[in-house]
Amino acid sequence: MDFKYDEDKRKKLRKVLRENYEKRIEEITDEYNGTLEYSITDIEKSMENDTVFFTLIEKYYDKGDYQWCFYTYLENFSKTYIEDCSYYIVKTLYPKTFSEGIKEQLASVGVIEWGEDGKETLNEVITYINSTPEGSDAYASLISDARKQLDEKNKETGENKRSASKKRSPAIGMTAEEVLESTWGRPQKINKTTYSWGTTEQWCYSGYRYIYFDNGTVSSISE
Repeated sequence: MDFKYDEDKRKKLRKVLRENYEKRIEEITDEYNGTLEYSITDIEKSMENDTVFFTLIEKYYDKGDYQWCFYTYLENFSKTYIEDCSYYIVKTLYPKTFSEGIKEQLASVGVIEWGEDGKETLNEVITYINSTPEGSDAYASLISDARKQLDEKNKETGENKRSASKKRSPAIGMTAEEVLESTWGRPQKINKTTYSWGTTEQWCYSGYRYIYFDNGTVSSISE
């Protein structure tokens, strides 16, 4: 069955499905080994209930942002993925949603997300991929690259956390430079007073915390 993208996608699809019901079911059962048969009523019900999501998918698809098009599908439709008639609707109307969207999602999973969120995102995509006729073999290289990116980002994040944990708390006798490198970091405001004998500074932090300097050295701390 040949279906072309146009501005009246849902209406056209409904018409095509109705007119080619037997042929479409035959195609579906042939392609998916006879395990995925849905009635025209099921398909139309899915289309009617998920109009908002189809509109979102259509928006991203028209912009050529297949990653978000795919992500919208993944987030808003059934967690059974391929066992949902919306899959056929999206695949028919927006064919690049899966072929390009999955590639883009895998390519960015270790760049835009990491930690447990990144792992969860990657696992969701892999779960979906494993449920498709193509399977994970079709994306093995991209999955491997995504895992590497995720590991690298996790390592980088872990190193940053360890570096932060090594910072000292402000202490009497510290210089201004040492305070800037401490756990308090840069102040919100500095009040400086100059006397004949030298200078004093009050560094103001959030939570009514203050550090006082005499001639560039911490003389007292108020928490």
